[in-house]
Amino acid sequence: MIIRNRFTDEIEDAYLESCIPQMKPDVIESASDSLRSMSADQISSSFDKVLQYLRDNGDAILPRVASTTGKPVKYLKLEIERSWSAGRRMSIIADPAFYALPSCSVIYPDYQDPIASIIIPALFFLSNRIPVAVIPDRYAFLVPYLVYKAFSGSGLPNGSFSIIDGDPSADLPRGCPVVCYSTDKKPEMRDNSGSIYLDQGGPALAIVWKDADVDFAAQDLVNSMIERHSVFLRKIIVHEDIFEYFLNRMKELLSSIKTGDPRDMCTQLGPCASDLDLVRSLNIMAEARRSRSLMFSKGPEGNIITPSLINGDMIDFDDMIYTPVYIVQSANSIEDALAAAGKMDPVILALYSSDSMLFRMLIHRTTSRYIGLNRYPDISYIPNVAFAKRDIFL
Repeated sequence: MIIRNRFTDEIEDAYLESCIPQMKPDVIESASDSLRSMSADQISSSFDKVLQYLRDNGDAILPRVASTTGKPVKYLKLEIERSWSAGRRMSIIADPAFYALPSCSVIYPDYQDPIASIIIPALFFLSNRIPVAVIPDRYAFLVPYLVYKAFSGSGLPNGSFSIIDGDPSADLPRGCPVVCYSTDKKPEMRDNSGSIYLDQGGPALAIVWKDADVDFAAQDLVNSMIERHSVFLRKIIVHEDIFEYFLNRMKELLSSIKTGDPRDMCTQLGPCASDLDLVRSLNIMAEARRSRSLMFSKGPEGNIITPSLINGDMIDFDDMIYTPVYIVQSANSIEDALAAAGKMDPVILALYSSDSMLFRMLIHRTTSRYIGLNRYPDISYIPNVAFAKRDIFL
């Protein structure tokens, strides 16, 4: 069953109610006990079945996910491979300290990375014997159901992976420690003294300095922006000596992006699934035109927001939008770039430069969790419970 009108709440609610088994608190508690009795080999075998299901059924699943979220199939295939790779690398503790673990986990998936943002954190929590409850995103409501099929046939206990429609407070065990994971600043689950909130997301910043390989930097940023604009790349800061050349290269590369039906393997940019992001993007572009700060745009194509560049020296915006609309700003010193980074407090920061000292300076003077040198970092989607708080990409 494919529901075309993804913006109608009544249709979404009816679909979830009829197709998703609603787990009761006692079932989730029982799953927690059952998971703790499973060996590492048993859990590893279940994970292999989950990942293999996604690979084997990708041709049937991905077009449906693409039509719901607007993300092209070619990038959804990469998400499955990212999930496969992360799952294979994930260590399963043979004898975890159960007394220190939450009794349940709640995942708020990111509709721009609809598969990886569910699979990877779910495998992480289950590897620590913590049942998972997913709160469907309204723009990707179909995805958790498709993923549920992978988990339900994996051999994991009933209730290990569940989907909760609406307020989760009534469906989770009362008084138990709960860990909530999101990369998109989702609303918090409830006021629970045992709750832990992780990885709440935020903006991203890229800095292209005068000693960088400008052609490489432009190509890498375009590839990353188009494939993963799920990370809110708010601003690109470019040294004034290379600003014009960088801008021209970006225009050339962005002009060649193929837009269209996300189910087509040749499509690089699909439609905007979020009505809120669509309206915000159109308003920002209209304001940029009024202020004569719109440097590049082919204009919207229906509900496809084509890549657009706005002069950050003339205008700025604070809206969190997940469409390829970016501010490009010049700077003549690294202190100016650091000042901009300090104001934004980016979760992701990419530096394109051949000067390793600048990279070390960014590490020590920013609080970004993901920092990339001459590459745009990936979000790992692995909660930072037992891992280092910062990932360095070289």
